[in-house]
Amino acid sequence: MQENERPLKAILFDKDGTIFDYSRVWFDVLKTSVDIVFEQYGLGNKQHTKDLIIRLMGLDEQGHTLSDGVIFSHNKLNIVKNGLRFAIHAHLSPIKVIQLSNAIVKQNDKHISQHLLKLDFSKQQQLFKALKDRGYIVGIVTVDRKASLDIFLKDMGLEQYIDFTTTRDDHLPNKPNTKSFEHFCEKFNLSPTEVAFVGDTITDMKYATKAKAGLKIGVGWGGYSIKELQSVADVTYETLFEIWNNKTIFN
Repeated sequence: MQENERPLKAILFDKDGTIFDYSRVWFDVLKTSVDIVFEQYGLGNKQHTKDLIIRLMGLDEQGHTLSDGVIFSHNKLNIVKNGLRFAIHAHLSPIKVIQLSNAIVKQNDKHISQHLLKLDFSKQQQLFKALKDRGYIVGIVTVDRKASLDIFLKDMGLEQYIDFTTTRDDHLPNKPNTKSFEHFCEKFNLSPTEVAFVGDTITDMKYATKAKAGLKIGVGWGGYSIKELQSVADVTYETLFEIWNNKTIFN
């Protein structure tokens, strides 16, 4: 598809798999958290079950992203179905799965900041600074918790460049419902066509389409391939950094 020629004033980003490579950030942290929690629950010898729960979270045993992982789904019914399917395959009760999942999330919170500080996000910092220097309003829409998003923005060195966020704590409907997009537009007096949206999933692109975003950019850092995203995005890039090449944004 051709790049949009309408003037843009703002850019909204998804978080996981969009502003960073999902596997690079989460794989080691998730493996550590699963190992700790499974030991706590006396399941340390169940490697197959460990692999299954990591796959449930959207990564295979080698760290490759999986589009059917719950992290890439914004549909609560699909998340429940996948959780029940995992419970059956792992021979665990749904209650036990919920307990394991909650414990893993808590372990993730303990380890993620330390891991983020080991990684280089200088290119993200340069990109977001360039967007702000050009006068763009920059926002992030995520189903993550606000406390977690705040950790990411701080440790990635991005918090000074972000004008707007919505998280699950704002209790807005999940994407592809467009309430969060509409809220962004209302807050900054924007027309939807003045906003570009950057995401990594089919749901993200459906969200941007329903919202009538001025430009839909798909990034191949998450659960979907560039080929899959090309059918629903205006433009696609393997990494976030290739946005530098977008003449509509950096004209």
